[in-house]
Amino acid sequence: TGKLRSFQQQWQKNLQILQNTKDTSKLPKFPDIPVNISPTGVGFKVKTPVHIADLCLIYLDLKDGQPPICTMSEVVWRSDEEAKGRCMAGFQFLSILESDQKRILKLVKAPPKKEEE
Repeated sequence: TGKLRSFQQQWQKNLQILQNTKDTSKLPKFPDIPVNISPTGVGFKVKTPVHIADLCLIYLDLKDGQPPICTMSEVVWRSDEEAKGRCMAGFQFLSILESDQKRILKLVKAPPKKEEE
């Protein structure tokens, strides 16, 4: 459909920007939020409304010294609305570079150690 095609084109455009950016400090800052991530998808709290089959572009900063990952994703599940107009949602990656999936797999297999308080 047209919507899918336009998301795909935007994803490709964003990939070129990220791949050609040498100085990542000039990129927008990403909020630090807890996520449940795998090489095939991600889950986190989002603002409502969000619906099953919604398409979106998601940026993930793995804090591994490389540019953020950009993925075109589809909402595949969501929880009931919680406080403050948010709910948990699960996103399946529809378009993601294989190299970015490998970066995520590396993170999942060896997550960074949490700082002791």
